Amino acid sequence: VVVRDRDTGAEVARGKTGDHGQARLELPAADEGSAVYVARAGSAPPVPFTIVRRARYDVAISSDRTAYQPGERALFKVLVRRLPDLMPVAQQRVQLSLVDKNDREHESSTEDTDAFGLVHSKMTVPSGSCQGDWRLRAEVRRLRHELPFRIADRETSELQLAASFPSGPFARWGQ
Repeated sequence: VVVRDRDTGAEVARGKTGDHGQARLELPAADEGSAVYVARAGSAPPVPFTIVRRARYDVAISSDRTAYQPGERALFKVLVRRLPDLMPVAQQRVQLSLVDKNDREHESSTEDTDAFGLVHSKMTVPSGSCQGDWRLRAEVRRLRHELPFRIADRETSELQLAASFPSGPFARWGQ
């Protein structure tokens, strides 16, 4: 069995059929999209087929704090990377939403990642009787990723972490 790219005619895979007339071939890796190939076994007529590839992504979400007071402005950062190579994905549409414990959306926006695969977003935490557990939802190509946070009336005690860099390229950060 020989598989060729329909547009260029270049051979992309070659193999033999098994006892049941089936061949298992590895086609070249490609980014997201579709490709049309033509397969031919022996003197049989060529058979066109289409392969659709969907890229997989790793999404990381972070915020400036774990708890907010009602009506405060929250800062969020979303990083989108392609799997398996973990390269940043530029110009990827990300749907962001503030979601309450009952899975209701309260504020949303759609933004595209920059050249480094990042989205920097600011959203206002709802005011009123909205205390409790909330989530920032980032949706990338119908895949949902969430970051939990709390809304509380008053300041909550949070763990403070100090880092010291005595030498090396990060030494000035500790000053």
